[in-house]
This record gives sequence, structure tokens and C-alpha cells, in this order.
Amino acid sequence: GAKALVRACRLAGIKTARATSADKKKLDANLAEIGLEEADFDAVVTGLDVERKKPWPDIYIEAARRIGLAPADCLVVEDAVAGIQAGRAAGASCAGITTTFPAELLLSSGAAVCFPDLSTLSAYALGK
Repeated sequence: GAKALVRACRLAGIKTARATSADKKKLDANLAEIGLEEADFDAVVTGLDVERKKPWPDIYIEAARRIGLAPADCLVVEDAVAGIQAGRAAGASCAGITTTFPAELLLSSGAAVCFPDLSTLSAYALGK
């Protein structure tokens, strides 16, 4: 559901950023695997762009800056506890995806809501 979600957000005028603690080589491989490119996002931030990685908030603060928004105006979508913690520490709302950790753990880490996958997140993120 990642490809459809990113494209739907862009069509709806919602700015998107990809923030990953991975390096650029791994980012490119991950995007290629799901059929996306860096150009599909308004901004891309890797672990090489920040001094401190998740659970520090730096990567989400930088991603928000690059798309011209305050972190409080962003929704962080994460499947990992450290990512949820980083998003919350940045001041963003967080949606957990339960593909890696159970909803209970993501919610207790700071996620406002959880979904089983990205396709079910679409209606929530797009306000439908």
C-alpha cells in the first residue's frame, strides 16, 4: 500500500517526506522494491543527513523543515517503536503500522492510532 498511499497523498496536495535511518544505498533499494523513487516525495532524509538517529527526533524535524511544515502539522507513519518515539519527540502525531510490532506496543510508545498496513491507513491520512 505504500505506492498507492504516497501517490494519493501527492494528488491530494499533501506533502510527503521519506525519513529513514538507513543510508542512501539502502533507501534506494527499498524504494525500488516497492516501486517508488525519491522524486515521488517532496523530501527525502536519510540517516546520513542527521547527527542523531531514531529514537532521537532529528530525522523528523529535518523532514518537516524540508517540506516547510512544523512537526506538529505532520503525521509520522512508523512500524517501529524507536520511530514512534522519534516522531513524538519531534512533536508530530504518529500512526503505527503493525507489520513489525503489535499495536499495544506502538500505542504505548506514543502512536495515536494503529493500522495493520498502509492500505488501511489511506482513508485516515486522506480524511476519507
